[in-house]
Amino acid sequence: MKKKSNRTHKSSKEKYYIPYLPDEVFENLTPELRKTQQEYRTYHKTLHGIRERINTNELLIKKLKGEIENDKYRIKKGANEKYPEDGYEELVGFRFEKLSHLYDDYKNSISITRKNRSSSSFKKNQEDLEKYGRLETTEGNMRKQFYGGKEISEIITFNAQIKSNNYLHSYINGDSSNKKIKNISLGTEEVMRKNLGLLYPKIDFSEDSIDEIKEEWRTIIKAYTNWFLTKKKWIGLKTDTHPKEKIVDWCIKMGINEKNPEFDKWIPKEG
Repeated sequence: MKKKSNRTHKSSKEKYYIPYLPDEVFENLTPELRKTQQEYRTYHKTLHGIRERINTNELLIKKLKGEIENDKYRIKKGANEKYPEDGYEELVGFRFEKLSHLYDDYKNSISITRKNRSSSSFKKNQEDLEKYGRLETTEGNMRKQFYGGKEISEIITFNAQIKSNNYLHSYINGDSSNKKIKNISLGTEEVMRKNLGLLYPKIDFSEDSIDEIKEEWRTIIKAYTNWFLTKKKWIGLKTDTHPKEKIVDWCIKMGINEKNPEFDKWIPKEG
């Protein structure tokens, strides 16, 4: 006859362990003691689990500390078998010095700025209206309020400014008076939305906020700038004109609205 194996709890080596309580005893306990017994088993098992996790994590911490020290050493020295005397920091720095000049032209920022291009007549008329509620002066009575049959109104346009991250020392061909900065006119908000519609015919930009429209154009100008710098460097970007119509045509040529477009190749990748 096969002997029954003795059952033991995983927490049998814990303090306060009660190894065995016959069913008959348990069943005859008062409700309060029965509840206490059940809680004891649950809490004792939980206590054991917590201590096991602590032990496991302490061993893991010890292992990780060893790996951290080894990695720190490899940063400063002994990168690998090929370079036992050099750390990865030195290996990277040496190659950075050889390559960094290739990236200089592409280190720039793109900002979309708002500019009030309203006529002087409109601005003076607004001043009078704000001060007096009407065109108060003699000059005001004679000042133009209409042009070409249309009422003179406020005109707000937007520019994209490309500016080298190292602007203060970003001399083009060594000329300190010719720095790496360029402004490109994007037109009015209406024109910006219209041109985006030409690039993405199936998308309605009429409900997008002006910040969303600016962000779209920031991406477009970044890609266009990277492409242009590759072809003609900063001297070309600075001296050439860049009408918005030309940029729209370039985007279409680069397949901006197609799957896997060439356009995406000119957008900087993160990481």
